[in-house]
Amino acid sequence: KWHLKAIQSKAFCCFKQYRFREALALFKEQEQLMGPSAPLAENIGHVCSSLSEYDEAERYFRLATRLLPDGRQHAKNSGGVYLGLGLLLDRRERPREALPILYQALELYVDSCHMSGRFVESSLVAKARMSLGHAHEHAGELSKAEEHMREAVGIFSRTVGEQSPLLAGALGSLGKLRA
Repeated sequence: KWHLKAIQSKAFCCFKQYRFREALALFKEQEQLMGPSAPLAENIGHVCSSLSEYDEAERYFRLATRLLPDGRQHAKNSGGVYLGLGLLLDRRERPREALPILYQALELYVDSCHMSGRFVESSLVAKARMSLGHAHEHAGELSKAEEHMREAVGIFSRTVGEQSPLLAGALGSLGKLRA
């Protein structure tokens, strides 16, 4: 158990340090030791995407969707898998295929905001809305793109504050869309 945790921790460190090849080797080692899981497949998908190995990334993100557990208590983690797959498809110039997957990610993130019996706004919802905005933009649906980006700006403003790079990036994307 501790050996697996050490491999995983080192893999995450390598990923955060942009040492993607090392991170991939470590995640693959973890996969050999424990078998497939949704979180591990998602991690490998993100690393492969960072390495521009898009076919492999898509394969792992799709595997992650098949391995996801059922139940609302997993909504936030499931949202991340769908967001990763949707972003990858949009990056691969397949926005129409990405859109329903990104809407699924948004729905899962919104569900996770209701987990405590009350609604708690989350920047993850804003990230999903920004991703939807970009995919709608790439699909040529500019009014829908603007709607999602405006909503994301408001959520970022309320959840991460006026000085956040997340808000600045969202405002920049909205400004470019309207230019």
